[in-house]
Amino acid sequence: MILGLATFIPQQACMIAVGICFYYDLFFCLFIQTWLFVIFNKVATAQYLLWWLSWLPLAAINSDMIRTKWYLFAQGGACCIAAFATWGYYAHHFEHEFWPTIQQI
Repeated sequence: MILGLATFIPQQACMIAVGICFYYDLFFCLFIQTWLFVIFNKVATAQYLLWWLSWLPLAAINSDMIRTKWYLFAQGGACCIAAFATWGYYAHHFEHEFWPTIQQI
């Protein structure tokens, strides 16, 4: 029980640090905090990926990267879509078709 509670200490420390460092940009701060929640979570599901992904357009509004280096944003988005599609393909076959794809996941 103590070990289970101790695993939340790094998560809380990161959340507080991000809140202090990025208080001036609310959307970016919420994006990073949601991303940290997903990273530190013990369970990984596609639903959690959608949580931080939904903050991404709002966080990108105040970013200079969209205006100056839009191609990096497009490349990152393409990599994310490819990674989610690959993961979703193997996860679907593992969970619903009962194929032995755990190594690919």
